[in-house]
Amino acid sequence: MLNNLLNRPKHIATVLGLAAALFASLGQPVYACKSFDPEPKHFPLEEVINYPHVYVVKVTAIKSDQPDSWYGPPFSLTGQIVQTLKGPGKPGDTLQAETKADEEAHARCPVILDEGKTYLLMLEGTEMPYKLPRYGLYYLSSDHPRFKIYMADIKRSLKKRGK
Repeated sequence: MLNNLLNRPKHIATVLGLAAALFASLGQPVYACKSFDPEPKHFPLEEVINYPHVYVVKVTAIKSDQPDSWYGPPFSLTGQIVQTLKGPGKPGDTLQAETKADEEAHARCPVILDEGKTYLLMLEGTEMPYKLPRYGLYYLSSDHPRFKIYMADIKRSLKKRGK
């Protein structure tokens, strides 16, 4: 059958075109995350609006529920609130949160946090442990180059909204 295809000039061109496309795609990076711009110039403020709790938190402990999981394993964390942007928590309060165990990736970036670092966290829930999405792009550490810009964007937006 392959000989029949290759004996026809039209089919040869098709096969060569497909092969060229395949080889060209092998050299391209693979993106697992939906966003091709992981560091937009300004913070997408619709992210903040959807969450009742927005804090800057110093993570003091992380416990992985599935340490052998290779992509965005569920985890729980304990931290200290450094700054309140939205919600009832106050600086110095201890915060507990856990990721949503049943959340699917759907080609989104996993949230990966390190003990001892300070992060911008957006959380759901009415009582602790609050719920932290397992996947998303905007859970930045305070040493991230865009952290201060994003913080200013959020503060300005919340001030305008009267929050």
